[in-house]
Amino acid sequence: MSAVSYNAALAFAAIPNVLMKDVNIGAEGFAFYSGIFILALMIFSFPAGVLASRLGSVRVVFIGQIIIGLSSFVFGFTSSYTVQIISRAALGLGSSFWWVASPENIVSAFGRNNSAIPITLWLSGYATGAAASYPLTALGTNLLGWHSVFELYGGVSLLVASFYLLRLRQRIMSPETSSPIRGSVQRVLKHSTEWGSPSFGSKRYTTNGYTAILSHLKKRWVLSVGSAMLLQFFAWFGILTFFPFYLTQNGFDLISSGAFSFLLVVFGVPAFLLGGVMAAKLKRTAPILLLGLALLSTVALIPYAVSKYADTPILLYVVLAAIGIGLALPDIAWTFLSEVLTMPGGGSISFGFVNSFGLVGAILGTTMTPFLSAVFGWPVVWLVYALSVAGSFIVSLSIRKEENKWFTRTQAA
Repeated sequence: MSAVSYNAALAFAAIPNVLMKDVNIGAEGFAFYSGIFILALMIFSFPAGVLASRLGSVRVVFIGQIIIGLSSFVFGFTSSYTVQIISRAALGLGSSFWWVASPENIVSAFGRNNSAIPITLWLSGYATGAAASYPLTALGTNLLGWHSVFELYGGVSLLVASFYLLRLRQRIMSPETSSPIRGSVQRVLKHSTEWGSPSFGSKRYTTNGYTAILSHLKKRWVLSVGSAMLLQFFAWFGILTFFPFYLTQNGFDLISSGAFSFLLVVFGVPAFLLGGVMAAKLKRTAPILLLGLALLSTVALIPYAVSKYADTPILLYVVLAAIGIGLALPDIAWTFLSEVLTMPGGGSISFGFVNSFGLVGAILGTTMTPFLSAVFGWPVVWLVYALSVAGSFIVSLSIRKEENKWFTRTQAA
């Protein structure tokens, strides 16, 4: 599901020239596809966490997947920019439900000490979907047209949501067996799919419960993590949105730009797996975060690597690998660190709250890019992204002192 959920989020970035021509928009209008998506994601992140605590994480994930499918279909069905912007906002709403509620579900199922690998697999799924969306969208646009591509994305998302619901109901109704693996899966699903109940234990959070969770947040800790996320997300979504755009502006065709963009993101898949293993072994995420940010700072080399591609193609591949790994590893840290911020049982709420900091940075990173590129040129854009990542690295140094508390805390009954 995570792979399908993130397909449509970045698919538009693979065909900038096609959309700008067919929908009759400029670079600023193209950037707003990202801006409105992230704005909706930011606005609804905390409410999604609250909703998950009351209705159950699985139910919220399912609703989010339905909204993702419908909004993707509408985006492809129309050439009206206004309707497309509304559908992108709806996509942000659905994505906030899916993104915020999923990690708590995983931690609830496996426990804090055993969640590194399951969360890693979940993150790897969305990275795979994001990476595949670039070449699939470019190729599909050439073969079928971009309208059909987005309609297919919407149909697949709705199909996956339907299958997800059917499988959950079958699992809940089936008796547990003596098989340790199957029995564990059934217990997880039974525990986390009590429709109308919170996903952590049997406690139903009231207004006072939400207040208790928020009051438990460590202000200095939240400020450090939130500031680091804001700076890193400034570059994160900006790179994912505008790298294909930059390539097409420099003479690459859609298929080539889609292929290179695929490489940029697909390097993150093994990085997610490695990051999860490191988190499980080291019982720390700060080293993973700092390593990722250090690698991501190589984004400043993109103009140089692209200009040297004909002479030394290996240089571009090395830079793409460094950036791709640097995009992936911080996500491992942010997903785990959100659990530090609150008492057990409020993971979705804390994740939604802290994630909002990063989304503010993502909005700034995408909306400012057309202005920066028009006034100063693309080399300055990549340099600004690199400086933002460097700032995130500096702020993240303070996170190390609190690191041990995540893995040592126990889950509430």
